[in-house]
Amino acid sequence: MYRQTRMLLIGGGLLTALAATVPFSVAQTGGSVAKSDTELTRLAARWSDFAGSDANARALVTGLRDDTTITLAPAGSGQSGATFEPKTGKLGFGNINIALALAQKELGDLKISQPSPAQIEAALNGGTIGSETLPGVLKLRSDGMGWGQIANTLGFKLGEVVSASHTDRSRAGMDRPNKPEKAERPDKPDRAARADRVDRPQRPVH
Repeated sequence: MYRQTRMLLIGGGLLTALAATVPFSVAQTGGSVAKSDTELTRLAARWSDFAGSDANARALVTGLRDDTTITLAPAGSGQSGATFEPKTGKLGFGNINIALALAQKELGDLKISQPSPAQIEAALNGGTIGSETLPGVLKLRSDGMGWGQIANTLGFKLGEVVSASHTDRSRAGMDRPNKPEKAERPDKPDRAARADRVDRPQRPVH
């Protein structure tokens, strides 16, 4: 009887412990998913102007993040869409930002500020734009080059390019309001001059 009771208590304790861990695991998973989605949304907002639309920016970030097919819709008249496979494996959000920053810089040097889907594909995967042949940021990465090497190959300084991508908040709709100027402190009133001491009368000499 004692043995059966002990077994029931142990079994019940294990079940209680398992039940307690399940919600915690689910909460952890849900939290990481929510954080990842927030990062994706933030990064997509940063690159929406470059990609031509919010949908295109999200397609770029998602495709580079998950190593899946990227489909970009035409963002202007006379443009055509583009569908391509990124020439890298899965990239983290930081690496995605670097890849897009380098692609934007390369296109900017060609005087292309609002690239078409085909031009974005050429900058990322390699291709030709007019008489220019682009090696492709992702293609160079897949060949084993580091980001610094890729930047040097393209004629850039990686630090400057990445810094510009973080500080140019107008693309992300993240302009911070200007801080109000601090009010100047009023000048302290001059202290009143101390009155001259009154000379003490001299003691009479006895």
